[in-house]
Amino acid sequence: IIASKTTCYVAEGRELHPFDYQRDMCARLFRERSPTAFGVLVDPEPPILAKVPTDDTPEEITRRCNGVLTVGAEQFQAADALLKAGKTTEAKAAFEKLCAEYPNSWIDRVASERLSENGP
Repeated sequence: IIASKTTCYVAEGRELHPFDYQRDMCARLFRERSPTAFGVLVDPEPPILAKVPTDDTPEEITRRCNGVLTVGAEQFQAADALLKAGKTTEAKAAFEKLCAEYPNSWIDRVASERLSENGP
């Protein structure tokens, strides 16, 4: 296969169907991606961020998400085990720490529920 930007030829030299026109035939054949199509995905300041203001830095958000997806569930299970074992003071401290460490996550939401269910 020989490909130019707009046309593709097979090894015998015949041209493919005339209606098979692509703006970038190489991209179609070799699965190259058009940077303009994916620009919004790699833009460091996409327009939607202006509509959703936050005080968190990207580094803080990344740290929080990584924690929630890795060790956060284990820490939550340990705090929940303390609560089930009747160690309410230790469980309360653990849940408060989880709320502070992983705000705006499922861990924060469920830990807050556990704290409100078991009193101040």
